[in-house]
Amino acid sequence: MRRDLTDMHARADGYRDRGWPAGTPEDLLQRYFELLRGGNDLERMVACATDSGRHLRLREHTGGIGAALAEMTATQQLLLGRDPVDLGPLARVAVHREALLASRPYLPASIPAMWLRLGDVDRAEATIRSGRRAEPAPADLAKLAGVMAETGRPDRAKTMITEAVTGARAMTDRDRRRYAMLGVAAAAVGLVDPAEVDALFAEAERLSTLEQWPTSQVSSLTHAARVSADAGCLDRARRMIRRAVTVTDAIPETDSRTGALASIAFALATAGDLDEAEAIARGIEPPDDWDAQAALYYVARAAARSGETDRAAALAALIDDGHFRAMALAEVAGAAAAGGDPLRAGDIARSITIAGERAQALANIAHELIGVGDLETATALLDEAVTTLGLAKDTAAKDAATKNVGIALARAGHAGRGAALIRTLPRARDRAEAIALVAQAVAKAGDTGHATELMHEAERAAWTDDNVVPSTDREVMLVALTEAVAATGDLDRSLSVAALIVIKSRRELAVAKATQAAAANGDPARAEAVARAQLRPYWQTQALSSIAAGNPQRAGNLLRDAEQQAGTDAESLAVIAVAYVSAGDTARARTLLDQIELDASVIDDERAAVVRAFSAVGDLDRATRLLTTFEHDRWRCEALSGIALAAVETGDTHRAETLASDITDLAVATQEPYWPAQAHLMAAEIYQRCGADDRMHTSAALAEAFAHGITNDHARSNALADVARFAIATGRPDHAEAIRRAIPDPGRSARVLVALANAAPPDRTPHLVGEALCTGPWSAYVDLLPYRHPSVITTIADEVLATAPPANTTTPRQ
Repeated sequence: MRRDLTDMHARADGYRDRGWPAGTPEDLLQRYFELLRGGNDLERMVACATDSGRHLRLREHTGGIGAALAEMTATQQLLLGRDPVDLGPLARVAVHREALLASRPYLPASIPAMWLRLGDVDRAEATIRSGRRAEPAPADLAKLAGVMAETGRPDRAKTMITEAVTGARAMTDRDRRRYAMLGVAAAAVGLVDPAEVDALFAEAERLSTLEQWPTSQVSSLTHAARVSADAGCLDRARRMIRRAVTVTDAIPETDSRTGALASIAFALATAGDLDEAEAIARGIEPPDDWDAQAALYYVARAAARSGETDRAAALAALIDDGHFRAMALAEVAGAAAAGGDPLRAGDIARSITIAGERAQALANIAHELIGVGDLETATALLDEAVTTLGLAKDTAAKDAATKNVGIALARAGHAGRGAALIRTLPRARDRAEAIALVAQAVAKAGDTGHATELMHEAERAAWTDDNVVPSTDREVMLVALTEAVAATGDLDRSLSVAALIVIKSRRELAVAKATQAAAANGDPARAEAVARAQLRPYWQTQALSSIAAGNPQRAGNLLRDAEQQAGTDAESLAVIAVAYVSAGDTARARTLLDQIELDASVIDDERAAVVRAFSAVGDLDRATRLLTTFEHDRWRCEALSGIALAAVETGDTHRAETLASDITDLAVATQEPYWPAQAHLMAAEIYQRCGADDRMHTSAALAEAFAHGITNDHARSNALADVARFAIATGRPDHAEAIRRAIPDPGRSARVLVALANAAPPDRTPHLVGEALCTGPWSAYVDLLPYRHPSVITTIADEVLATAPPANTTTPRQ
């Protein structure tokens, strides 16, 4: 047995050295790790869990990332169980886990569905569980359950639809829950009891009525009605439409109702009530309004798809907007062909002046002809459509038509031509979806081998990241890591991390933070040199002002230079004024503040910086007068908090407590769900500084209550994390831990764990940080680690640099 394992190690090492190439034996991809786990071979487990090449091969072998994530989780749990906890390898695995999760694409539903039709059930499930979300969307599971039932797997279909229904009901975010309810209900028709389907639609309807604004209610109700109608639940759909009409009637005449009326017309048309839908669409004023044109198109489309070709053509003739008219005529052409009049259909298609939509219309006709077996005429039309695509200038229309023409070619028996055309699509996601549909046509023709090859191609396209816009989450994580590495004293490594940031303004923010951290860490000269060499005036001003605050010998020169860079920018001058206060030159700070002009171009966050500066110099009256110039109450609350805290510093606790009460009154009056929680938390901090413990506890309890009541998961997670951190700061770690368990977002939960670690005795910190590393993204802990575990920050930075994608050769984005 030992010799067999030694041989397997040697084989695994050989394949690892070659980057786990295609053809790696299955036992090395799946059985090998289980043997390592059974033998507690932690060193080799860590090697597997941090091997990006292995993760790629596992994904291609199984169709998803579940196997690689399972290896990482097993490795992290074993590392966490060691005493003492070794944070270095835990951090390395965390970096790879986050990179793997970030690589998840928006997988088209056609891919798992087609794998299922090809008989690969496990791959279909692995694929659907590897999409962009942390868990598969209930609606996606429900759709796959429908295909399970369609392909003769009723037991698995029932299990999956039950999971989908449970998942939809368990969602706490209102918008996500509504979308999940609709998707699951639509897919569950015929799979579960009709009463349960209706209950799901009813819940979606109820959630739609909770929208804050009437127009949002109408939009949500009519969307739910369309989904319900498409699923065949017409009574429920019409009930939702009636509620939407009632809400629309209550919209004040001074507000625009055109969008709401267009939504109602669309929903009525979808439900088959074409007469009423047409009457509403024709009555929207002014008739050339975008919503009026859209309504006419939606009704024309519904008429065409229900076989009322003449009505659809008449409605299309009323549309003045070129794109809407072209899309409507494409639908009419398809309807004419479906009605047995291909000559009329062709004439209508060729009358369309937008080339992309003309090609779309020709493809629509071809699909109808293929359905009745006229492949010769269909192929001729598709040849014409391909030629027409060469004339298309509108990218969106061209891409949509390219997909449709390619799929039609495959259905007509020309799969090679269809796939070749689809490969010209610029977006990998579009290619993936269309290639999977080509595979479906090929499989239907009996060539399952070729269909399987096409499905692997579709998968590769789906996993291709061709998005030129970088992930905001990743960029924010890199900014935090840049600052943390600089705080360890390694400015060079910090700047290497900053270089991975694509958006120029974010990269400059990261460099500015790095220079500030480097100066605070005892290297102000180098920090100043980097700031002057790499930052534009705005960020250079921020950096030099911060460096000056901790470097009194150079403060005067640095701040004078910063003044030159700032010019007349209000926010920059305010930042410099605060730095002058820190350097002991309050008179110069006041002089600068007198130079600031707050005209209409100065936005609220810049005004808040000026308020902070007036508070810093002790001029609370001028700071308070500026509050009337704010446009948004959110920033007014922020500014009030700054004034109140400054009042505490001067000993004026009565004024501070009065301002705290003003903050909560203002925030609650805004009717925004997030701000009451934040406002009461601001007030609690002010009361704490004032020594008003009873009022502090009352405000903190109100903040927690408001936070729990927020229906958006992201906003609730942020609010609860803030409340938990305040509980830690006020000596209630057990209560903070209870709040943490209610936070839906793993990243925010991990940040609370880090805050608990920061407040815990040093001997408890490694385990708490290790638990956080297993819970959320590694960025949650970089604020803590530079000071207690600087070597772990270095490990994270090195792993991030080693696993970074190739440098983007395009011009950096602003």
